[in-house]
Amino acid sequence: MAFIGNTRANLGAFVKAILEQPLKTRGGKTVFAYIERTTLGGLLQTWAKAQGVEAQHVQVPTEAYFSLFPKQAEEMHIGMVFWDYARNKSWAPKHGLLTYLELEIDISTLLSSEDSFKSIAGK
Repeated sequence: MAFIGNTRANLGAFVKAILEQPLKTRGGKTVFAYIERTTLGGLLQTWAKAQGVEAQHVQVPTEAYFSLFPKQAEEMHIGMVFWDYARNKSWAPKHGLLTYLELEIDISTLLSSEDSFKSIAGK
């Protein structure tokens, strides 16, 4: 999974790069605004580290999930099934895909997911 880190702090860098480089970005190109990749379990561990707590990512059978969250489970399940299907098909634009690499954005100056979680925790 890809994440932009702290959206409020980082999105502007992508917008600025898009506007300042029209020769790269015009013509129907898609900008994939992310600065880091991880899994849901990895994101949970990043959150836990920022909060100073321990956390464990546990995948449960569908039936258990439905019994724990009966009202929300069906919607979430449909979304998860869709992303399992679309995972490798969803970022295939016809006119090119640009990332921070192509836009020459220095991601070392941006705020990571961990930075974002720390700011929420007030740390």
